[in-house]
Amino acid sequence: TATFLPAFGTVFSGRLWVAGVPASPNTVFIGKAATAGDPEFIYQFDGSTFGLGDANEILLKDGVVAIQSVTGALVIFTGTYAEYVPGFIITDAGVVEWDHSTITGCDGAVSQKSTTVVENDIFYLTSQKEIKSIKRDFADSISVFTVPLSIKIQNFLNTYIDDDLSSAYSIYNPVTKRYKMHLRPKGNVGNYIVLVADLNKLDDKGIPVWYLDDHKPFSCGVVYEDVLYAGSTALGQVYADDEGFADDDDANIQTQRITKKFTAGNPKTIKKFRSVRVYGEMTPGTVITYDIYVDNILVKSKTITNANFLSGAPGSGGIGSQMVASFAIGAEEESPDPTSQRFEFQSSAPFRASGRTLQVVFRTDGTGQDYRIPYWEFSYIGTRDLLYPRKEK
Repeated sequence: TATFLPAFGTVFSGRLWVAGVPASPNTVFIGKAATAGDPEFIYQFDGSTFGLGDANEILLKDGVVAIQSVTGALVIFTGTYAEYVPGFIITDAGVVEWDHSTITGCDGAVSQKSTTVVENDIFYLTSQKEIKSIKRDFADSISVFTVPLSIKIQNFLNTYIDDDLSSAYSIYNPVTKRYKMHLRPKGNVGNYIVLVADLNKLDDKGIPVWYLDDHKPFSCGVVYEDVLYAGSTALGQVYADDEGFADDDDANIQTQRITKKFTAGNPKTIKKFRSVRVYGEMTPGTVITYDIYVDNILVKSKTITNANFLSGAPGSGGIGSQMVASFAIGAEEESPDPTSQRFEFQSSAPFRASGRTLQVVFRTDGTGQDYRIPYWEFSYIGTRDLLYPRKEK
């Protein structure tokens, strides 16, 4: 009918489930079961609020914002909570009724486009700027549970992402096993930042490694024939994402690593900081700049170049070795590219500054930058000075 205008939906248990009807925002409408003779029954909703017949519906306390299905369960999200549907029951009168229960610990979702099926889980964004996952409970085959994916990610979202999450959307590429959440930073007119979860790299609790990308003004996307396509309403263009080797507008790719604020075990005492020493590996040509902050004030900047290599000029195997052959990984009969080899470096930055906290920001600005910093240290002299230091006579 003219008033039956669902905004989103999914297929579960042989039926089409839809919601977002303006006239009934709290209702999920369930189509008829398709049959071999009448497969189009899946599109018929006769019997619900707008018709007669054997279709069904579920009424929730709040407006429905998303519906997603995984193996053996369907999840219905409102803005404040969620319910799961493990299946249906048939009453003594022969009537089909859908069993549904509230998911404990789920605070609801933002929208349909920011909830995504990832393998057999559902990743969703909450209005509290948290990305969570709904999983099946294998100990209890008819229930589900929800877990947060990263406290660090939530802290990042609260700091940098706009409170208006209406433009947020997520997508999952099952070929590369990467999940992406596109978000709008504070003060920006549209999406720009992308959080990427790599499901190829999971910790012992099944939590993926997260990466951050930017310069991605995408507002929608789809995976088609193993390729992730992303569209930008701001540019009026469609891109094959994660394809090719071009940088952002042919500009250098910037990387940044920010340490936590170190307090030496006591955030109230004044420390006399004296130096920072960095140990790591990088390829020739990589340039790393690190900024040292004491109580959020920049006190020292230092640059790491080839001159910081411990073994001198790269290109040889060192004393007591002799090259007998050359090779390049992935190629035949080609000499290696020396810029692909990482060499150890060490850098020391002496300074004098007093304060309560110390933080270091590492950054690079160039194409082909490759480095690793497994260890760094700082030195300081402890004092007894608290928030209100005493004056020495």
